[in-house]
Amino acid sequence: MFLADRELGRVAPDFTRPDDPRTVGVSLERLGEYRKLFNTLGLSNGIEGYKEKDLIYFRASAQGLAVSGSGKGYAFAVVRPAVVVHNLDNYRSEDSRSFTAFRHIEGNWYLYLEFED
Repeated sequence: MFLADRELGRVAPDFTRPDDPRTVGVSLERLGEYRKLFNTLGLSNGIEGYKEKDLIYFRASAQGLAVSGSGKGYAFAVVRPAVVVHNLDNYRSEDSRSFTAFRHIEGNWYLYLEFED
């Protein structure tokens, strides 16, 4: 569904990118379908992916602000992400600054942890 809506970059419970998804051919009814699926899947922060959507984030939780906080969820990656670790719970970047790390589940599926300082 998200791949078919190529120009849609983000769908969250309370906003979209672009702000008016109808400008890229996505109806308000379609947004309702997304949000119903989010409730079923427990994705409290929606879905996000841009350009070719080679990396799609299924955002399950977030704390803080986009510029200072953290987020967790699932990711579908066409290409293996740069930072793949065995344990997200204990991972910190070498400089203890912002990072996005992934733990492989199977195939193209990963868990991810984002941290913005």
